Amino acid sequence: MENKILILLFYYNRPNLVKIALNSIKNHNYNNWEIAFIDDGSEEPGESIVKKILDNHLDKIKFYNTNDSIEEKLKRNQEHGSIFGKYAQQAVEESDADFVLMLCDDDALYPEYFKNLNNYFQEHPDEKYVYSHIHTYDPILHKIEDNPPFEYHHLNKDWSLDPHFNIDMSQVAWRRQPFIDTKIKFPYPMTANLDAVIYSQMHNKFGNCNFSGFIGQYKAMYKGGYNDQLSHRMGNRLAELNTPRDIYKILIK
Repeated sequence: MENKILILLFYYNRPNLVKIALNSIKNHNYNNWEIAFIDDGSEEPGESIVKKILDNHLDKIKFYNTNDSIEEKLKRNQEHGSIFGKYAQQAVEESDADFVLMLCDDDALYPEYFKNLNNYFQEHPDEKYVYSHIHTYDPILHKIEDNPPFEYHHLNKDWSLDPHFNIDMSQVAWRRQPFIDTKIKFPYPMTANLDAVIYSQMHNKFGNCNFSGFIGQYKAMYKGGYNDQLSHRMGNRLAELNTPRDIYKILIK
């Protein structure tokens, strides 16, 4: 039985990178999924990209966008007021999916993740949430499949975790109904620590988070360093090329 999986796909001005994320969904050998595509007021809206890549799956996609003015957008950013938390909450509450996971526009899903996740939750009916390992890659230098071994990344653990350990919420998948029933809420408008807030709430309700035993996503990083995340790495690279520091419009070949 294929349970329905909701993907919260967060997008902001990364039109070339989000294509990788979308194709990783399209290429899954698993049919029962839906996407909440959450666009935080991008100057380059992602809806047309989604419709082009997933043209045969538009009935599975719901778009959440903001119509803020530039002035309102700047004010929200200064206050860490991203719309991600607001619309992620709305998407989860409006969905009838069984499981939920988060996907950022610079990341991608690992092959067989949906299938493995579905099997895991069926085999562990009492577990409310679970984390999986990640593979990392540098989108300037690598394709997603040409990445460093996952064993060496500091976010990859293999034991039951509490919020004192670093974990990225893109590693975590959870059952939607317990999330609703226990009134867990995405932070809004203060979304600077969305990962930590959601993970802490789940831990308070569900206890430690167990390891699934498999890999979930490719994550865009450079040399596995959180302090040298994608935006910083790409900014440096563009500076080396004497190119304007626009990390979002860089062409990914």
